[in-house]
Amino acid sequence: MLWLQSEGAVHLRVILSRGHAPAGQVGSTRVPPLAHNQVHSYLQRRFMTAGAVLHASPVASKEIADRFAAFALGCLGSSTPSKAGSQLGIMGNVSEVELREVLSHLEALAKQRAAKQAGYRENETAPSRSSPSRPKAEAPTGVCSAEFKRALSEACGVDADCIHLLLPRDAAGKVDLMGIFRMSSQTSVVVLGDEAHCREYVDHAKDLPATCADWQAVCHLEEEVKESSWSEDTGRINKLRAAIAHGDESHGALEVSSDLLVAVSRRCGSRRPALGKTALRALQELCHLPGEASAWAARGSELLRCVSAAVLVTKVTARLCDETLDAILRRLLESSPTGALEAVTAATRHQVEAGHPTAVVALLRAASLRSLAAGREPGEASAAASLLKDILENRRFAMAFSEARALLRQLQTESQT
Repeated sequence: MLWLQSEGAVHLRVILSRGHAPAGQVGSTRVPPLAHNQVHSYLQRRFMTAGAVLHASPVASKEIADRFAAFALGCLGSSTPSKAGSQLGIMGNVSEVELREVLSHLEALAKQRAAKQAGYRENETAPSRSSPSRPKAEAPTGVCSAEFKRALSEACGVDADCIHLLLPRDAAGKVDLMGIFRMSSQTSVVVLGDEAHCREYVDHAKDLPATCADWQAVCHLEEEVKESSWSEDTGRINKLRAAIAHGDESHGALEVSSDLLVAVSRRCGSRRPALGKTALRALQELCHLPGEASAWAARGSELLRCVSAAVLVTKVTARLCDETLDAILRRLLESSPTGALEAVTAATRHQVEAGHPTAVVALLRAASLRSLAAGREPGEASAAASLLKDILENRRFAMAFSEARALLRQLQTESQT
C-alpha cells in the first residue's frame, strides 16, 4: 500500500498489486489501470511537479524492508540479516545514491558466489551468451543490471527503481539500512543545515558553505580510522576543504604538516565512498597549495600506499585515486626525484606483499606517466627494477604487466644513457 503526500496534506492511496492498479475513483483523483511497474512513473508525472513525495505506510514499509533483507540473505547465502549487512560493508544509514552503490555491490557479490558454486576459478568468468566479437560494456558504478532489478522487484513486490522511496528512513531522511539488517546502530543527534551539508561528499570545494570553513578541523581526526565515525570524519575534512576554497591569503601561511596529510590519506580507502572520495579530493586540493614539498616527502611512501587503497573501493574512487596519485607524485618530484621513486617503490612493494594487483597497477601507472626513471640514483633505480622484475614473474599480477614493462623500459633506457 503506497501513500502520496503533498504539501497540501492531500493523501491519495493506491493499492499496488502484482498485476494492475484498480481503475476508478481513488480519493478525489481518477487513476486509470496501470501495470505494476508503471505506477511509480505515472504518479511522478502527475503529482511530483506539485511537490508531492511518494512513500510507503509504516506497515508496508516494514514488509518491503523484510523482503529486501531476505533477498540479500538469499543472494549472499548469509544466515542472519546482520551477517549480510557486514558482508555488504554497511556502516550506517545511506542516501539514495549510496543505496544504489550498495545494490550494485550486492549484485557483484551474488555473481561471485554463483560463479564459485558453479566451479569457476577466482579470476575466471562464466561463458557469455553474447558474441565474442562484441565484448560486454562495463556497467557504470552504482548501476545494476536489468536481470538483477527484475529479481529485486519480484522479491520485494515493488519497482526496484523506486525502492529507495519505500524503505524505512531515519530522522535524517536516510534509508535505515542499520535497522533493515538488524545491525546495532549508533545513537546520533540529527544534524541539520550547513553542518549536515558538510558531512556529504561535495565534488567542488567552492560549493561547500563558507560558514563551515575550519582549517584546524582535521586535527580532531583520530589516528586509528573508525568506520563508525565516517560521517564526522567527512565533515572535518570538508571543513578543511572549505577553508582552502573560501579562505583569504592567511590560509597560505598555515603549515601543511605530514601528520595532517597522513590523517587525511588514511581515510581514502574507507568502505564509505563519501568519506573516501572526500579525502581524495582534499589531498588534491592540498597539493595545489603553495609552499615547500617537505611535508609530502617526509612520509611519501605512506601517503601513496594509503591513497592507492582507494582503487579497491568503487570505480569512482578508483578514478579519483589516479588523479590524487599523480598530484602527490608531482609534489614529491618537487622535493626529490630520487625520493619520489623510492616512495613509489616502497608503496608498490607493500601492495605486492598484500596481494592487491589493482593497487599495484595504479601506482605503476602513475609512476610511468610522471617518468620517475629519469635522472635517478643508480641504487634506487636498481631496487625499483628488481621489484618490477619480480612483478613480471608473478602471474598473480598479470594485470600490472603492461605498466611494469613500461616503467622498467624507462629505467633501462635511463641506465644506458
